[in-house]
Amino acid sequence: MLAAVALVAAVGFGARAAHSGVVVDGTFDGVGAVIALVSLAVALVAARHGAQALRRQETNLQEVAARLAVAVLDETRTARQQLLGDHDRTVDVRFTLRPAPANTAAGAGAGGRLGEVVDYYRDLRPRRLVVTGAPGAGKTVLALQLMLRLLSRRTPDDPVPVLLSLASWDPDDDLGEWIARRLRDTYRLPAASARELVGARLVLPVLDGLDEMDADSMPGYASRAGRAVRALNRYQGADGKAGLVLTCRTRTYTVLEGLRGVWAQDAARVEIRPVDAAGAGGFLRARAADPGRWQPVIDELERAPDGPLARGLSTPWRLTLASLVHEPRDERTGAYLRDPAELLAPEPDTAEAVSEHLLGLLVPTATATADALSGTRRRARYTPEQVRARLTELAVHLDRNAATGRTVGGWPLSGTDIVLHELWPLAGSRLPRAVHAALLATAWLLCAAALLPRATTDSGSSRCS
Repeated sequence: MLAAVALVAAVGFGARAAHSGVVVDGTFDGVGAVIALVSLAVALVAARHGAQALRRQETNLQEVAARLAVAVLDETRTARQQLLGDHDRTVDVRFTLRPAPANTAAGAGAGGRLGEVVDYYRDLRPRRLVVTGAPGAGKTVLALQLMLRLLSRRTPDDPVPVLLSLASWDPDDDLGEWIARRLRDTYRLPAASARELVGARLVLPVLDGLDEMDADSMPGYASRAGRAVRALNRYQGADGKAGLVLTCRTRTYTVLEGLRGVWAQDAARVEIRPVDAAGAGGFLRARAADPGRWQPVIDELERAPDGPLARGLSTPWRLTLASLVHEPRDERTGAYLRDPAELLAPEPDTAEAVSEHLLGLLVPTATATADALSGTRRRARYTPEQVRARLTELAVHLDRNAATGRTVGGWPLSGTDIVLHELWPLAGSRLPRAVHAALLATAWLLCAAALLPRATTDSGSSRCS
């Protein structure tokens, strides 16, 4: 409307100027006045159309971000369930601020709990959070919980948190381009939309596993982890460093900090604290269908809060594992398959022994539970020994990839993540190629068989004519 009014005014003023004359420095310039005002009108029209296009682009980006948020929410819920099992109860772990040698984010409080992590994060300026802790301390669970809370409170202008495994990133590649590729590959976003979302900073990268980028537990300045941290410090938003969340084991991050300047700048680093005996007992009681079965274990935790059992159950991972392996029941009789009192037997007399005991029960429990869920009454599809052998093979494969940096066709094979299409080297170098050749030949034969009758028919028709 404004542009139309300006255009009419320009024409009218120009006609009047041509009729009555406009004097500039003693010289009549009626035509110049018309040209100037028409140019102004055209500029206004272009500005209006540009603003409309920008609003449409913003609306489209917000729509793409909204669809991405729905997909991420579903995936995050699934990931959380895989980590915690079917029960929704989590350990409300505590975390404490560990100020960086310099440049800690403004607004960082002294600490908090898992249930408060979203408020803690929203108070940061810039919103950059580093979560460190011991193996199994709950770093990934805390990151997933933060993502779920951010998604539940998200407005159209808020970025979508997306979990990304740092093990698959080459720090020599541009971070934004890598994030866009992951959005395209994981969520099937068009490449242009993915780049636009990242460019508009409508994606909050939740970067999991800085410690998994190198086989060496003592990474140096030129390590992948060292280069990654420096690249993250260059990741900018509209008014400073862009928001992100980063997880790492305490030991690895401490080593990097000791390299002078290799830490996340303008971020708040929080350390997840071990679960105390009271918290462990409360979690086990809350997860149990029959809490009385766990009373001997809870009594021991209270009696020796610094003892081997308490230290062995001081991480959310081992607490969840203890619940998972001792809660399953026989599908027909309802009898519990294992007694938690096994944790009080003489053998698990150290924290490490408790962990090994629980890990030893995981595969047999998972195998029995999978057969029960499938409703089968026949012989189990896989024995615990078979499952353990396959898992060992996978572990050796990943360990070899991590140690050697093995590549196939120039593409690095993951040393931490189980990527299905990267597992074919497990079959050796000849078998996959033979299978590929056989499948290709079969495809060609099927195509030839489909086309041959048509070609024969066409030839016969030509002869008849």
